[in-house]
Amino acid sequence: DKRCGIIFGFDEKEISDSDDLKRCTAMLNLLKYNIFVKSEDDSAPLVTYIFHQKNGSELVVAANNETVFYNGKQHVLKQPEVFVNLTEGLFFGRIS
Repeated sequence: DKRCGIIFGFDEKEISDSDDLKRCTAMLNLLKYNIFVKSEDDSAPLVTYIFHQKNGSELVVAANNETVFYNGKQHVLKQPEVFVNLTEGLFFGRIS
């Protein structure tokens, strides 16, 4: 089965509901960044999405307020704070 784990700070949620899985996928589509602008940010991610695929593999995408981390690379977000704030509001019931 498809699942998505979301880690937000010290909180963690396992998502398996189809509507929430669609929201997880939609959140990744919000990650707008310029592939040519690498980030030198050395702070840790605030949010991590772990998509568990049917074949057993995992897709891991993480972000903090300024940077997206994916596939061993990091890039500057075009819309700072949006991804982290929306994740917090949608999945953890808090608005910063």
